[in-house]
Amino acid sequence: MRSPAEWPIRWRLTLVFSAAMALVLAAAGAVTVVQFRDAAHEADPDGALRGLTDDITADLVRELVTILPIVLVIAAVAAYLLSRAALRPVDRIRAAAQTLTTTPHPDTDAPLPVPPTDDEIAWLATTLNTMLTRLQRALAHEQQFVADASHELRTPLALLTTELELRCAGPDPPTS
Repeated sequence: MRSPAEWPIRWRLTLVFSAAMALVLAAAGAVTVVQFRDAAHEADPDGALRGLTDDITADLVRELVTILPIVLVIAAVAAYLLSRAALRPVDRIRAAAQTLTTTPHPDTDAPLPVPPTDDEIAWLATTLNTMLTRLQRALAHEQQFVADASHELRTPLALLTTELELRCAGPDPPTS
C-alpha cells in the first residue's frame, strides 16, 4: 500500500481537510461539553441537580459522538469535490499535453489551455506554452538546417556522379 505522501493531490487535500475538520469539531464539542458542565455547576452550587446535569452532559457527549462521523463524511466528500474542482485546470493541461505526446504529428501551434485565473496553474500553463514554442522553433531551425545541408550537398554529389558516369562510359574526353 502506498504511503499518503504518494497519494494523488486531491486525496491528500481531502485527508488534510478531513483531519483538520475532525480536530475542529472535536475541540468544539469538548469546549461545548465543558462550558455546559461548568455553567450547570455554577447554577447549582449545592449539587442538588448534579445527577441531572451529569445525565444531560452524557447525552450531549453521545449526540456529539453520533453526529461527528456523519459530519466528517460530509466534510470529506465536500473536500474531495472542492479539490477536484480546484485541480480541473491541471487535468485539462495534462490532457492537452498527453494529446501532444501521443499524436504522431501534433499540432504544436495549439497551446495548452491557460485558465483565466492569475495563479500558479495559469503560470505553469504559460511557462509550458513558452517552452513548447521554443521547442517548435528549435525543430523548425533543425529542419531548415537539414534541408539547406541536403541542398548544398546535392550539387557536388551530382557533379561527382556525372564525372563517374562519364569515366565509366568510355575513354577520357580530350582536355583543352
